[in-house]
Amino acid sequence: MNKFKQILNVFRTSKSVKQNSIANDFLRRGSQEAKINLNRDKQDIDLSIKGWMFAALSARRENFGMFCEENVITESETGENLYHPYLKLIENSTTTSEFDFWKNIISDYDVYGKVFIFMLRRVTYGEDKKVDHIGPTISISVLNAENVTILKDNMGNILGYRETIDPIHYREFAKEQIKYIYNPNPLNRKEAYSIFDAAKDYQYTINKGTQFAQNALLNNINTPGILSVDEVLNDEEYDNLISRINSHEPGKAIVTDGTGKLTYTPISQDIDNAALPSLTEISRQTIFAVTGTSKTILGIEESGVTRETAKVQD
Repeated sequence: MNKFKQILNVFRTSKSVKQNSIANDFLRRGSQEAKINLNRDKQDIDLSIKGWMFAALSARRENFGMFCEENVITESETGENLYHPYLKLIENSTTTSEFDFWKNIISDYDVYGKVFIFMLRRVTYGEDKKVDHIGPTISISVLNAENVTILKDNMGNILGYRETIDPIHYREFAKEQIKYIYNPNPLNRKEAYSIFDAAKDYQYTINKGTQFAQNALLNNINTPGILSVDEVLNDEEYDNLISRINSHEPGKAIVTDGTGKLTYTPISQDIDNAALPSLTEISRQTIFAVTGTSKTILGIEESGVTRETAKVQD
């Protein structure tokens, strides 16, 4: 077989070769795919909690922790305070403050949709591996939901819980030692559903809009426009023109001589339009609605007259 046919067979697609072969795909699309897969892009991009999402969840957990610390204990009809045994353990804990306890609960609940409360108690089992005795709770704390795994059997029943401390250390808990709270997904009651999941798409949109504006700003720094002439220059004249353009000082005009006309075409983008303000505003409002916060709670003042100015005018 001659060399030409050998090269041709590399790119030729027969019935035994898939249509999405490497050679065929390269000839069709080049080195990159032409279409953008948004779902795959959302999975690959870092959707960590930051920006407006971080501000909204931070304000929410601060308010929740303060509310629980001040209002979780109520008065009965006799005028006495009603203390649940767990509330006394939370209030008298030596490992964490009452405020941090409630703040950690709402944080895990919002981000992961589930909360794992560890109750230090003695659990003994009988010969048939059934619980024989459960002692009283003597300490209580919130485990980081990110590091806790639910241990289940083949039927889906919960056997216990495992907390990963580092890649080689972990500790396991009996199911009687952990109070498991989760927010059931309306479509699947066996899966957790969090506020962060509900606002992920809008967080992604804000991140993409910010990235677009940053790239537009960065690319406009060194891209003032296109300089062109109305006639073809010889190599010496062309090199001279390029040298004078690239070596000129910023802010000074470029002066040319000769019979040719120099045309300038600006290509810089409007940074205000590149910021996509309407897109960001819609996504931000959705994040505020999902998290139950507002501009006022976050200290955002966008009215024409600020409160400090209004006080002066009054």
